[in-house]
This record gives sequence, C-alpha cells and structure tokens, in this order.
Amino acid sequence: MGNGKIYKTGDIGRWTFDGKIQILGRVDHQVKLRGLRIELGEIENKMSQIEGVTSCVVNKAEIDGREVLCGYYVADKNVLEKDVKDYLRKFLPPYMVPTFIIRLDEMPYSINRKIDRKALPLPTVSHAPSSAVSSETVKDISKMSTVEEQLMQIWKNVLKLDNISLDDNFFDIGGDSIAAINVQIEAVKYGLNFEYADMFNYPTISKLAHKIPLTDDDFLDTYDYSRVNSVLERNKAKNFKTISKIDVR
Repeated sequence: MGNGKIYKTGDIGRWTFDGKIQILGRVDHQVKLRGLRIELGEIENKMSQIEGVTSCVVNKAEIDGREVLCGYYVADKNVLEKDVKDYLRKFLPPYMVPTFIIRLDEMPYSINRKIDRKALPLPTVSHAPSSAVSSETVKDISKMSTVEEQLMQIWKNVLKLDNISLDDNFFDIGGDSIAAINVQIEAVKYGLNFEYADMFNYPTISKLAHKIPLTDDDFLDTYDYSRVNSVLERNKAKNFKTISKIDVR
C-alpha cells in the first residue's frame, strides 16, 4: 500500500485478489434505515436505563415490506411496553424510536452466550381484510360524514390494520415517519389539510381530528340544531315586544 491515511469506519471488509475491498458487514450494530444511519447501541443504552429493565436489544426487521426497528427487553418489574416507548421518545428523535416494543421472558442466546438476533420474534400485526384496502373502500372515504371517520379509514389503509381506536397512538401501532407522510398525502386527497409535524404532535385520531378545521359539510352534519330550535320556539306573537339578538353559531 502507498502513503495515505486509513480511517476506522466500523465496516468489516477484506481485500480481494483484484485489489478491491469487499464489505462484509459492521463491527458495531449500525444500520441504515430510510436513508439514515442509526447506531442501535444508542437506543439500547437508553432502554437499559429504564428502572426494572435487566436486558434489552434493538433489531432491524422487515414487516410487510417495510423496514422498521423492533425493541426487545426483559424486566424484573412491571414495565409496560408503552412505558418503554414513552421513555425513549423523551430522549431520542422520532426516527430512532422503535416502531415495535416487545417484552420477552428471556433473551434468546447463541452457543457463545451472545444474544441471537436472528431468533428474536417478529411483532404480531393484525392485518385488515383485503377489502379494507380496496380502491372501492378508499373511494368511500370522501362520503364519510366526520373527520374522525375519514382519518380512521385512511389509517387503516396506510397501516393495513383493521382494529384501530380513536385513542390509539399512530406510532404505537406500526406507524413511522414514512407512513405519516402517506397519511398526510391521502388526507389531502379528501380535503383534510394538516402539517406533517401534526402527526407527531397529535398522534391519535381524536387529537388530530380536533386540529383539522371542519368543512362546510362537516359543520352542518355536527351542528347542534337544538339551539336554533329553541329560538324558533320563541317566534310567537306574545314575544314580539321582547325581541333580542341571539348568537346561534
């Protein structure tokens, strides 16, 4: 080799007979996800700081054609999966928070007493029936009467899930930054306008729906007509002398 500098990049490689370098992997657990390099050890370090967590590991997996991060942990106390994700959100950027968090009774180990990442179980995802993501179903979104119903169907189509409640956190049920973009794109098609950041600030359907301004049709569908009816009931001759202005907006 000639003069020059050699940098420790963390890549494992070897020289080939024709003088080229063949990359075989990483010496650490750095992965590339949606164009971003993520050091899994940083996530694992934060998970290990949670009181009660005795062992943890983060792995990259492919679910329904999407690459996602899955976090696994073992705890000697009642540490809920939701608690782990909420803790990580406080210290890590959204793209580093695992999409799925799974609690295990014990970690799978290889014969060398290292965590066997290939033996880690994949998360169970409840898929929607094929009809739920058909073009006919998507077309019906524009006919739905409330913003919540429209968002509900859009989430089901994007996440390919059937059972979603108004208070489910988008990022707790399989959503990620790419899926959030897809939700925003689909929503614009049906006149629901909101910012990309709103998916993170209002991650449930109930919260996001309140952020989106009502259209004229939705206003009429949800308006409380009892207020108008109470005014009309006063439209009698005996009340003409006491006419007053009433705001029924």
